[in-house]
Amino acid sequence: MSACISNDYFIACDPAFAWLESKRDGWQFGEQGLIDAITKVISPALKVAIEIGAGDGVELPLTCQRLVGRGWKVIAYEEDEEKRSKLASLFSEIDVCGAYTFSRIPDCSVLVIDIDGADCIAMATALESCVPNLLIVEHYDVAGPYVTAGRHSFDEPVPEWLLGMPLGIPQGKYFKIQAPSEHLDEIAAAHGMVPVCRTRVN
Repeated sequence: MSACISNDYFIACDPAFAWLESKRDGWQFGEQGLIDAITKVISPALKVAIEIGAGDGVELPLTCQRLVGRGWKVIAYEEDEEKRSKLASLFSEIDVCGAYTFSRIPDCSVLVIDIDGADCIAMATALESCVPNLLIVEHYDVAGPYVTAGRHSFDEPVPEWLLGMPLGIPQGKYFKIQAPSEHLDEIAAAHGMVPVCRTRVN
């Protein structure tokens, strides 16, 4: 794999989903546009979305933001108090909660998980209580140093104690160790879900 991974990185997991590439738009690597397009096609009766690791709505925009504009009920979990406060002030119409405690979640049609490390654990726990129509989970960055060193992915599931640990690289930037997409696919498959597409990190 090349060490130069574009932010436009996109893979349709089945040729039937290739049309989604043109729908990518907005944060993070086009996921806002993907959510908007997919939910318009499937049109679920339950208009509830949950975002775990929601950010502040500014530096870390709300991935489900377009659903808010379409009248969906959005429940946002955010551990950081300052980010949570900013998010609540920007979106008075959403339910802003504290940290996700790896417990049951309400029924929802869209679930987004982005907690920079234990995403696969949060995913496995959440799916025990709710299997949404659409699931977006952050995986290890395909531009991360482990992958761009010539490895396509990790050989084995990442041990839980390693998840979230930073991998230092030059210029003060870093990548955090996260589960590869293949591991997330296995968890999802156990709940009858199939992969649709992948971006650089989701």
